[in-house]
Amino acid sequence: LIVWAPTRELAIDKALRAVGDFEIKGIPTTLAAHPRLLDHELFRSGEHYTKFVEDLVDFADVAADGGPALPEDEATTLRQATVEVGGRRYDVKLWFPEGQLTGTAPRRRPPRLERGKAAGDDSGMISAPMQGTIVKVSVKAGDHVTEGDTICILEAMKMENEVKSPVDGEVIDLRVQAGDSVSNGSVLAIVRG
Repeated sequence: LIVWAPTRELAIDKALRAVGDFEIKGIPTTLAAHPRLLDHELFRSGEHYTKFVEDLVDFADVAADGGPALPEDEATTLRQATVEVGGRRYDVKLWFPEGQLTGTAPRRRPPRLERGKAAGDDSGMISAPMQGTIVKVSVKAGDHVTEGDTICILEAMKMENEVKSPVDGEVIDLRVQAGDSVSNGSVLAIVRG
């Protein structure tokens, strides 16, 4: 939850309204405690400190929101799924209601490329596999490259990704230099065999 207002007081009021409108089902949350914290006089005045919650805020009568996502007597089955968070993939196991959730969700974006592969095809057009900044260019127009040679290094989310040539050939067009910002799919170079 992120709110903005021209003053602290207005932002806190806006946050209190937003928290009141939130509804999260299926998992325990601390949402019920947020109004107590937001409305505390030390927080409102900006005089709160690192341990003020431990020292001064009493949450004894605040119950956790949410609860079980499924009735306890409902039949479930354990399934494995792969999720991607922050560019990393994780295999997780989840309990699902039996006979449900057998389909797949549509992708929000194209699948990620294998590490080190350039978005391109046999035509030799090399595209940025993601948005980022070019930190190094390893070739120049006229250079001969072989499949797998590094064309440039693209930094995205504090990670450097080598963009490699998908084909053998000559770099006939180089469209980036170090420091350039590129969008996902931007043409970086063209290699012709």
